[in-house]
Amino acid sequence: MQINNPRKLQKDMLEALKTSYYVDSTVGHFRQMLEKVCTSIENGECTTYEELFSRHYQGKTKEAERNGRWLLGAIELFDTTKEFPNCRTRTSLGRTSKTEELSEEFQKALAHYQQAERIRGIKDSTIYVVLHAGICLFTTLQKAGISGFEQITEDSLVNYFMGSDGKPCKSGSYRTNLLSL
Repeated sequence: MQINNPRKLQKDMLEALKTSYYVDSTVGHFRQMLEKVCTSIENGECTTYEELFSRHYQGKTKEAERNGRWLLGAIELFDTTKEFPNCRTRTSLGRTSKTEELSEEFQKALAHYQQAERIRGIKDSTIYVVLHAGICLFTTLQKAGISGFEQITEDSLVNYFMGSDGKPCKSGSYRTNLLSL
């Protein structure tokens, strides 16, 4: 999304953070990020949130990327809706899901599971946990060169669930979640 009038956004957001009783350290993090946003836009280095993320956070540690994604996502949310994230809101900045990287067959299976469970009335949080386990499994299989269900063998699944020492490395609940998928 294009960023217009960053200085006004900075002023409005900092005022809103202070009146919403955010702690000083959080306000300080937003102040630093908003200053980076304003400087980058004024210098002509970036014009969108995606460019800002790429410039300041892409390729850094996972924690730095996660923090940058959250800060920029919160700023983008405030810019568009004048609301703050409620600890559940996520942003698509920096690609938060690996679903797009999966083969079409695996993507269809995950989408079918999600739709079927919603029809059954399963809670979104439960669906999310199972989808995450499925994405991890499918990503690992795909890295091993398996891109479809016909290619999955018993050995490939055993390798996923067993550690190098021959002991299970995934919990029973994790395996149960995958079975429901």
